[in-house]
Amino acid sequence: MRNLLAALCLLCAVGISMCSCSDQELKDPSKAAVKYMQYLVDGKYDEYISEMVSCDSASAAYKQNMKVMLKQMVVSKFQGEGAVKEIHYVRQQGGNDEQAVMVFLQLTYANGSTESMMLPLLWADGRWRLR
Repeated sequence: MRNLLAALCLLCAVGISMCSCSDQELKDPSKAAVKYMQYLVDGKYDEYISEMVSCDSASAAYKQNMKVMLKQMVVSKFQGEGAVKEIHYVRQQGGNDEQAVMVFLQLTYANGSTESMMLPLLWADGRWRLR
């Protein structure tokens, strides 16, 4: 019984630490931007959309249309360049109030080509989110 209780406590502690790492990740704009770009690469469109401040009050139909548009964009890009092999943080540029930043990333594709991308982020709900 005592071993079972100790195992449950350990499991809870690990779960809490994993959640707090994820929360901390979204408090760093460079890490948040890489994570959001990885959502697109992995086809996690719902997760990407849930981080878009502009979609917070959007209808389900609007979000579905956004999902279709994102999927089409990603598929058409991968057809020409191949899959994304690496997402690399380059730099960020902050606004005067530090509530908005532009994060610059470099994507490396399977065919060896690279592309620079910029993600605008806003500080909202205690984390960096997509504008």
